[in-house]
Amino acid sequence: MYLAASAEAGHAARAFRICAEMKRAGIKPDIAVYNLLLHACAKQGLGHECMALFEDMRDLNLEPDQLTYNHVIFAQRWNRNFALDDLLDDMQRHGVAPSMQTYHHIILRYVEAHNIEMCLQCFAEMNARGLSLSLKSAQAVICLASSLGHPRLALDIAYAFEAASVRKLEAQDWMQILEASAACHFELGVTDAWQKAVVELGIMPVEGQCIEVLHTAARCGLPDLATHALQVLFGLEVPLEEHHLAPVLESFCERRMLEEAFSTVNLMRSSDVQFTQETALPLTSCICGHIDKVDEAWSILEKMHQDSKPVDVVSLNAIIHAAAILNDLQRAIGTYKAFADFGVQPNISTFNYLLSGCISASHRELGDKLLSELRELNLVPDTKTFERMIILCLTQTVYEDAFFYLEEMKGQGYLPPLSVYTALIRKCVVSGDVRWKIALDEMKECGFEVSPALQLFIDTGGNPRTKA
Repeated sequence: MYLAASAEAGHAARAFRICAEMKRAGIKPDIAVYNLLLHACAKQGLGHECMALFEDMRDLNLEPDQLTYNHVIFAQRWNRNFALDDLLDDMQRHGVAPSMQTYHHIILRYVEAHNIEMCLQCFAEMNARGLSLSLKSAQAVICLASSLGHPRLALDIAYAFEAASVRKLEAQDWMQILEASAACHFELGVTDAWQKAVVELGIMPVEGQCIEVLHTAARCGLPDLATHALQVLFGLEVPLEEHHLAPVLESFCERRMLEEAFSTVNLMRSSDVQFTQETALPLTSCICGHIDKVDEAWSILEKMHQDSKPVDVVSLNAIIHAAAILNDLQRAIGTYKAFADFGVQPNISTFNYLLSGCISASHRELGDKLLSELRELNLVPDTKTFERMIILCLTQTVYEDAFFYLEEMKGQGYLPPLSVYTALIRKCVVSGDVRWKIALDEMKECGFEVSPALQLFIDTGGNPRTKA
């Protein structure tokens, strides 16, 4: 009794003292005594002591049983140099079949070594022997697969275990699968693990986990999941920011749920979330494929306005942007003219998208008019405004104003981007204007490197068959 209690508590020294007393009392140790000693040593990871006991048993002609081998394997869990295969061969020679516990110790050893392949091999051997996987073994391998970035494998193991066992995985196991799946944007893993952990088991994920799930929902077009993750954030009383709501918007756009996407923009505005026009780029991507999609978006905004729902400038700008991409300048201008009907004030992004349309149409006069109108509204031109005006001037035969806007841009404290200098140099080279040298020197002074393609364009004098 005392020996069994010491072994269960992992008190190897006390167990050995009890055995010494037994020896002095003339009690000969049997297989049960050795197994208890092995159990005590195994609990403390005393691999060398276990092997010594194992050899001592052999010297006494005591045949090791299944429990003996289990203790020896468990004791060697931290010994990377242990010859496990030799011990397993010894088991086979003595006709001792490995048990579920044997495989559990072997699997944990492979988990410690991050050897997922050998873990799977153990699964196959257990299945062939008709052995079931223990809960702790399944949890350990799921944790390993998740940490190694194999969420699909972790999910497969989880479902295989629950299908073959009456026991169920714990919430933490599904949360590990959820985190690994979200990190890899693995749709099935995220949706299934979220359903298990959050919906069925009632786990409350933290903000970081919700954000990762939101990113997957955005990329895979899962608006229901994104909305639920947002509700969790509400429950956590997390102050909403742009990075919380932008994925929700993108998830609606992926599913072409435009009305919900526009409503999300309104939610951002009503929640005082600081966001930019770039936040609504998924809206533009959703409708810029065909002009019919632009008309559809316009109809939705009109209906929202008729229903006394607010229409945000960002939403209208997305339509202008899409029309400009489709080279439909007339539709873009028509949308701009309708701002007043919606009670919306245009912003600088509105004019920047309109100027992009002017560039595609080489419509310099309209560009000048738009520039005047934005100044009348006391809007301040930004880097993109100046860049577009310069590019627009370069679409004309007479492009002197391009240099004027370049100087004005620098006077406003903006650093001209590389695209501006590249366009100026190309235009001057093609036109035989020696000012390309000035633009090139200035570009270098700004820290920009001359690309091989641009240098080739200059060297060839603007050969139309050479792309810069």
